[in-house]
Amino acid sequence: MNDGCYIVLEGPDGSGKSTITEKVAKYIEAKYPALKVIPTYHPGSTALGRHLRNLVKNPAEIDPEIKIDNLSRQMLHFVDTICFHKTILEKELSSGSVVLSDRCTYISAIIYGLATGLSVKDVTNLFAIYPPRKADLVLVFDVNWEIAKGRMTERNGVDFYDDQKDEFFRTIGGFYRNISSTTLEQAVLINQVVSLNNLHIIDSNHDIQTVFSDIIPHIERSLRELAISNTVGSTAQ
Repeated sequence: MNDGCYIVLEGPDGSGKSTITEKVAKYIEAKYPALKVIPTYHPGSTALGRHLRNLVKNPAEIDPEIKIDNLSRQMLHFVDTICFHKTILEKELSSGSVVLSDRCTYISAIIYGLATGLSVKDVTNLFAIYPPRKADLVLVFDVNWEIAKGRMTERNGVDFYDDQKDEFFRTIGGFYRNISSTTLEQAVLINQVVSLNNLHIIDSNHDIQTVFSDIIPHIERSLRELAISNTVGSTAQ
């Protein structure tokens, strides 16, 4: 069987991507029962990732003396990503599954890495550690930073990023909003993760059902391409 379908939902915290990921998984399972759907989130979809997630998000809860610099934080995310690729993504795609990813470490490294002071060279070096598997579709959720921050206050707990100043959230929002029209160096990195014609900006300032309705045409297009690809592959065999 040909590769499955790898779909990434990316955006700042509070953009609604986690809720939408769950809705998309249920939608595909109901409409296409023959497809195996694997919802994942990052960091944390592997046993190792769950421990790393707690470490990078809440280091003081583990040990008050732990201090994680920005480059080390991104490297820890990449450790989780390598484990995810080797134990989940590669296996599931090779068997024809649809893998949904709530966040992509490679895109987050660009957005959050640059926003916290890393250079493009730093991020490029991270990509070189373990090159990304190109996604079939990336949906970037664009949300007003004030709306996102308001949504974040409704959930339990505050992690490293939640506790940043307003200017940080403005910067993150701007990076996501302009992700497809950045500098040449950043565009080269993005193109390693997804072809730019398969990257779409979604206005997620609306209610969840409206946002969900807006992304379904993109999801359906990717699933149709998967079906065509598998049909052609079966015929060729």
